[in-house]
Amino acid sequence: MKRWIKSANFAIEGILHGARTQRHLRYHLYSAAGILILCYALGISRNDFLVIAITVIVVLVAELFNTAIETMVDILSPEHSEKARIAKDVAAGAVLTTAFGAAVIGYIILSPYIRKGFQTGFRIAKHSGEDISIMAVILVLILAIIINVVIVYVVLKLTRRIEQLLGVGGIAILKKVFGIILLAIAIKLFTSNLQALM
Repeated sequence: MKRWIKSANFAIEGILHGARTQRHLRYHLYSAAGILILCYALGISRNDFLVIAITVIVVLVAELFNTAIETMVDILSPEHSEKARIAKDVAAGAVLTTAFGAAVIGYIILSPYIRKGFQTGFRIAKHSGEDISIMAVILVLILAIIINVVIVYVVLKLTRRIEQLLGVGGIAILKKVFGIILLAIAIKLFTSNLQALM
């Protein structure tokens, strides 16, 4: 269990690093939250929601892979290289392709619901407890990543003051605490809603 938690912490750190350093990943996270809220409000079917959720995940994964590829290219080829540029462009092209595909899928799935809303009037759809639990978990995780990015931005702006106040050891403890808090929130939400999911 301890090894799994350590691995999960590394994975969360990777996602947070991507969200902190990659503007487009932040845009995708904002879009994901917005689309999921729209899906919830429109009351789309479970199968349609599943397709939308998988599509959102694929775009986020593509952006994370793009970040990893760009970082590896920068390490392996610190000087300007045409092949390095091509590798980065192809990785960025993969993200653009998945984002375009996600937009097409979103349009195909959501347009009938939106059209119906304009014809009959928009109302927030009623949902079962398990639907609300799933949506809450997803939105809280996205919100936690966004809040973490904001906190990290503020901390980076105030680094010198905080370092003088806490010292190097205090800064190291603070880094671990934020990672553990985020993981604890995710586990608590998952375990408290596990019964509703089954």
